Amino acid sequence: MTSKKLSIILVSHNSSRLVDHAVAYLDCNSNENVEVIVVNNSPKYPLNELTSKYSNLNVINNTGDPFYTAGNNLGLASTQGEYIFVMNPDVRIKCEDILKLIQFAETKPNLGVVTPRLTNVDGSSQTFAYRFYSWRYPIYRRTPLSNTSFGKAEIDLVHMTNDDLSIPKQVDWILGAAMLIKKSTIEKVGILDPNLRHYLSDMDYCRRVHNAGLEVWINPEVSAVHYYGRSSAQGNWLTAPFKPATILHYTDWIRYIHKWKGTKLPQL
Repeated sequence: MTSKKLSIILVSHNSSRLVDHAVAYLDCNSNENVEVIVVNNSPKYPLNELTSKYSNLNVINNTGDPFYTAGNNLGLASTQGEYIFVMNPDVRIKCEDILKLIQFAETKPNLGVVTPRLTNVDGSSQTFAYRFYSWRYPIYRRTPLSNTSFGKAEIDLVHMTNDDLSIPKQVDWILGAAMLIKKSTIEKVGILDPNLRHYLSDMDYCRRVHNAGLEVWINPEVSAVHYYGRSSAQGNWLTAPFKPATILHYTDWIRYIHKWKGTKLPQL
C-alpha cells in the first residue's frame, strides 16, 4: 500500500554535486507526501551528506549492475508513491510543477506516462517528444547524412519538428530525462528493461505502455530545464563511433531491434 503521493528518483554516477543542486531546486523537503530516492551507482563515493541535508531523501547504494537503467529500477522497487517521477540529475524542476503534472495525469484515466516540456537554460525548447523510428534514423543522426535533404526529413519526422507541441497531446514516446509514471502503470507494464543498459529504455518503455493499452502524453504547460549533454555524440563523426558512450548506445540499439523484431509499432 502506497503511503506517499509522489516519489522522485535520481540516479547518481559520481555526480553528487548535480544531485544536490537538483534536489535543492526541487524544494520539496517540507512536503510529507513526497519522498526523494537517490540511487548511488558509485557507492565508493558516499552520499551521506545528502541524507543529513534533506529529511525526505533516502540513498540506495547500487552494488550490482552499475548502469543507468538498473539504477532507476532499483529506485522504482523502493518507491512508496502513487506517482513516480524519474529524472536525470541534470534536470531542474520544482516539486510544485511535478504536482501539476500529477493533477494533469489525474484527468486522464488511461495515461501511463507524461513528460513536461524540456528547455535549454535560455528557455529554448529541446526535443522531448518523438515518433518511433527505423534503423535509418541513428545512421542519419550520427553521420554527414544528417545534412542531406532525406536525412533532415527523417530527423524532423522523428523529432516531430513540424508538429504543434505547444499543447498537451499524445505521442509515440518521450524522453526519460523527466518522466512521470503512475504506480498503476508499473504494476501493469513492469519496470524498465535492464537489458537496455543506458539508452533506449525510455522508447522501449513507452512502446510497452502503448501495448498495454495506456497512453503516452506530453504536457508543455509544465516545463523543466535540462542541462543536456549528449556524450555519445561528442567529437566528429569519424571519432565519435569509437567512444565508449557511442558503443554502449549502438549496443542498446541492437538489443532493442532484436527485442522487437517482427512486431508492429503501436499506432496512436
